[in-house]
Amino acid sequence: MPNLIEQANECFSKGDFEGAIKCFDELIEKKMLVDPSLGYINKGVALRQLKRYDESLACFEEVLKSKPDHLQALQYKSQVLADQQKFKDAIACIDEILKSQPGNVDFLRLKINYLNVSKEHEEALEACEIALKTDADNLSVRIEQLLAQVNLNTTAANLGSDLRVSCDWFKEKKPELNAYQNRILGSALQQVGTYLNGTSEKEKAIAYYNKAIEIYPTAVAYFNRGVSYNQLKKRKKALKSFEEAVKHDPEMHSCWSMIGMIYLMKKEYFKSMHAYEKLPTQTKASLYNYGVACFKVARRIDAKEKFEAALKIDPDFQHAKDALAMLMKVWKESDDKVKEHAPPGDEPPTPTPTDKREYEVIKYEDIVARKNIPKDWDFCNKEKYLTTEEFEKVFKMKKEEFYKLPKWKQNRAKKKVKMF
Repeated sequence: MPNLIEQANECFSKGDFEGAIKCFDELIEKKMLVDPSLGYINKGVALRQLKRYDESLACFEEVLKSKPDHLQALQYKSQVLADQQKFKDAIACIDEILKSQPGNVDFLRLKINYLNVSKEHEEALEACEIALKTDADNLSVRIEQLLAQVNLNTTAANLGSDLRVSCDWFKEKKPELNAYQNRILGSALQQVGTYLNGTSEKEKAIAYYNKAIEIYPTAVAYFNRGVSYNQLKKRKKALKSFEEAVKHDPEMHSCWSMIGMIYLMKKEYFKSMHAYEKLPTQTKASLYNYGVACFKVARRIDAKEKFEAALKIDPDFQHAKDALAMLMKVWKESDDKVKEHAPPGDEPPTPTPTDKREYEVIKYEDIVARKNIPKDWDFCNKEKYLTTEEFEKVFKMKKEEFYKLPKWKQNRAKKKVKMF
């Protein structure tokens, strides 16, 4: 028997899984093992390596018939089910293990991974909270938590505050990360920057974008950093960011619009025109600014063409109407006069920081029915329109308790009362 077990182990080490299966079949058939579970477990593992999943599952089921709580059989069964994309069944196996080992971080991490892969990100975050109570510095769990938050942030409401807390853990601990982990962290840092850019903390937003670019540079991170710089009127730095974004992704056409606008503000009109030329599809704003640049260098025909094209998109576009009228008025004057009368470019307004917003009172039933809603209402934070009394009645908790919850839990509470 020892020779047969040694032979099976040797087959495993060489990657000869068919040979290993034959060895374990003989061991089981001849009842040469004190505990036949060992034979079925190893045979199941070898079958999994050959992607013979149904046969592999049958081996683990054989063990579980007599030992329903066998940890290895449940674990390997869950992994085969995950290979088959049967994540609910895989999670059920791990839950069986967790009944006897509720704080086992290794099994919790496996469950979290299955939840993330199956896009059950809220449940993944629940499991992360349990795991981190046992091991707050577990890197694998922290990465899974970050992954769940990143995915929720792109599919649901803004979870920037949750992501910020998670990213700051990585900043404090400074763990060594592999390429995959850096990609997740880079994406998270970028999303935190976007969250902060919607507040008055635009300088801090840039710091998060810088860190994202340092560990995982993407065109989106460069572009968003450029937007923040531009809102702070730091045109040179904004321009460099947009130009870097285009280097990383030449198809990121929104960058050319921003580059054209900045060169227009810097009075470098030919560079502005060159940028707008690169846009495959023009908007009324880009056509207007393109026309202004042409106006500034006394290219009357080109300017007229751009203003008229903008008005074809939107006949009520007042900037283009006024610019075209001004152009026609000075058409016959000297080039210097034309330049002098050229209108200013149309720079997008900087949004109002969300942390300085004032919320009027709207009744709960009106919010749910979408009645008496202001034009600029904040649909991501509907609860802020409720009075304190009505808030507590609807959410069954005080506002202070609500805002102490992670953002994803706030969102779940809002879903329950139809305010998400």
